[in-house]
Amino acid sequence: MSFATSLVFGIISICLGGITGSVLCILSGVLFKKKYLKSHFTIICVLLSVAVAFGTGGFVLIENLLQQISLVGQWWMFFLALFCAGVLSTCFWKIALPVFVFAYILVSFVTGIKLYSQFGSKLDSVSVTVRNDSIKVQEDCFYMDDINHKSLVVEVYTIPGILIIPLPRVWYSVIGVISSDVEIDKTSDVRGLHEFSGIHTELEFGEKSGLLWQKQIDTFMKWVLQNRKNLLIEVPVDENLPAVYTLTFNVKGENLTCKIDKQL
Repeated sequence: MSFATSLVFGIISICLGGITGSVLCILSGVLFKKKYLKSHFTIICVLLSVAVAFGTGGFVLIENLLQQISLVGQWWMFFLALFCAGVLSTCFWKIALPVFVFAYILVSFVTGIKLYSQFGSKLDSVSVTVRNDSIKVQEDCFYMDDINHKSLVVEVYTIPGILIIPLPRVWYSVIGVISSDVEIDKTSDVRGLHEFSGIHTELEFGEKSGLLWQKQIDTFMKWVLQNRKNLLIEVPVDENLPAVYTLTFNVKGENLTCKIDKQL
């Protein structure tokens, strides 16, 4: 399920839960003759407007709408949890709302820190220098006996759509060079192949101390980065070496495309 689908239906679920919670507060106040916040009427109107707005926007934001809607049912527990969070946030707003907001900020912060520590700031382009015995990408140099018919390996990670946090959805890095003649599974790890030259260390999270909370973060980050694939960008070889190229990255939604152009 795409991020746009999760965002649209997630917001709608929270709004419907908030509306339900406000209605319950009003009904309980009327039936049991207890005081309730008069602002619940305003909350209902605002949340209903937001739900309608996102529902309408979904027709524009979501690609392959019918296919994505069919996937919503598979994640009914996720949307039910958001609905319940909306109910609790309006019924017990003094306790539940701050807790949910804090938890959301904490998850976003920890995820962002971990991702930026591993990938750094995302670059729109990197310099590629081709020599007789190596291909250098930024500061990383990959050595080989023959530079002909070689492809750069761009390792791409896509954050799960249901992780609705304000971070880039696609994270990537150039991990090495491999022979263009080798047929590989684009979702498998190429580091163990004999034809691969590059960074052999996989992404690692957590510390060696074995603390419980660190293990939980480690497990969470492995889930965040479970969607991995390899993009192979063939490196053109010029007669006059060394030659300098620019590898350009273009992210559109949750898709990454790359293009390599000669500079010198």
